[in-house]
Amino acid sequence: MDGSGNTVNQGLSAGQILHCPWGYSMVLNSYYRVVKGAAIGKMAKIQKIRSKNVSHDGYGQAGYEEPDLEAPAEGALMTCRVRLGYRDTVSVKTDHGYASAWDGKPDHFDTYD
Repeated sequence: MDGSGNTVNQGLSAGQILHCPWGYSMVLNSYYRVVKGAAIGKMAKIQKIRSKNVSHDGYGQAGYEEPDLEAPAEGALMTCRVRLGYRDTVSVKTDHGYASAWDGKPDHFDTYD
């Protein structure tokens, strides 16, 4: 296994949660649920899920968040090729960048610009 919880060369499994950090002058996070898993080089289906604040600065503009696993999925299914990237990280290309396995810890966000 690699440091992100993925078994190298195994691909993605249905139900797995993916995390995509992104943003230029802000720190933003997107989360996805794998709907249909796939091996490296094959096509997986993922769907975006909402995030929820775990803690914030009092204004809700900076803090920590995690995927809301109880909320319904948002948007349409996306079909993405599973790839093996930097340091053997299994990932998929999304509309904001590359998403890989969420480590289960809250992620920092900052929407101050």
